[in-house]
Amino acid sequence: MILKTYYFIINRLIKKDLFSLESLFNISILTSTFLCVFITSITLSITSGFKNNITSKIIKFDGFARLSLNSLSSNEFEEIQISHFKEFESFYSSQFIIKSKNDSELINFYATDKLLDKIENLTIYNDSVSNNGVFIGRELNDKLFPNGLKSSSSALLINKENNPYNIVSINGVFNTGVSFFDRHFVLSNINDISFIDANDLEFIISENDYRTINQTFKNKIVTYKERYFDFLKWLDSFDLPIFILLMSLILVSLVNNSFCFKIEMLNKKKNYLIMNILGLSNSKISLIYSLKLLILNLIGVVLGLLFSISILIIESKMNFIQLPVDIYFTSIIPINFNYTNFIIAPLIILAQSLYFILYKKINYDF
Repeated sequence: MILKTYYFIINRLIKKDLFSLESLFNISILTSTFLCVFITSITLSITSGFKNNITSKIIKFDGFARLSLNSLSSNEFEEIQISHFKEFESFYSSQFIIKSKNDSELINFYATDKLLDKIENLTIYNDSVSNNGVFIGRELNDKLFPNGLKSSSSALLINKENNPYNIVSINGVFNTGVSFFDRHFVLSNINDISFIDANDLEFIISENDYRTINQTFKNKIVTYKERYFDFLKWLDSFDLPIFILLMSLILVSLVNNSFCFKIEMLNKKKNYLIMNILGLSNSKISLIYSLKLLILNLIGVVLGLLFSISILIIESKMNFIQLPVDIYFTSIIPINFNYTNFIIAPLIILAQSLYFILYKKINYDF
């Protein structure tokens, strides 16, 4: 009987005439909750998607962690290889100046035995097997060969001591979407380069292997977070303004819901006597209005989540929005469907509703 009474009263409170004051309060609560959840979910999913996209490109291109052969004794290397390495990649990395007839650039020369795993959007101009054949980034290609790359194009690689220099054949152009890589990296298959000293080789360690290595060896390993510390710090600097913006949006929604709740409570004092006659105490009357707020917020949360997730899924499948790669490091919107992106705003809003249920039930005095 009590449940039927609650249901009847709450149902009547929600189903009001469209142009009544009560309906305006209901619509205001629904709209603010819906917009808050919708905007917050989409914003967090896209911003975290951008960060994950850039981080994954760095790890794919430059490895999760590096270990220099020179930093280990022969016994240490054998131990770590036997005990820990399930998969690793040998590579050579050093700074050179690359020079063509048109221009020059300081670059990182990177030779690996897993070249094809790292190159994206590859355009091959010379598919013959050539000694000292390399691939250059799109932006570097535009600078060194402004008139276009030909199958016979070549360049000079000059080391720090300016001696010796090596002639390399430009086999193709890659495009990672990350300007730093596309402008300052030259890649090659480690087996195609004749001027590499075996003693200068290093090893890339996967994330899984890194987790199993003991602390002694970890002190000799450099992760991508250390190599790209400044860049990642710059990337993280965008979190604060986004956080402030979203928290302001959530705060506006909370203030709006609280305002509508309290104003409606004050405007409904004439109905309290009727409810008292029905056998409801003041605390139960307060509970009814608090439950109404909770129901409206639940509806707004569900609608906000449904719309935001639907739009994100459609965008991830269809890629309607195209972005300039030079600015965003990708041509499509990267989306992170991590559940935490979708629960922050709903939890805060529903926590406010529960607060009104628990606090007002005990302390509100009509």
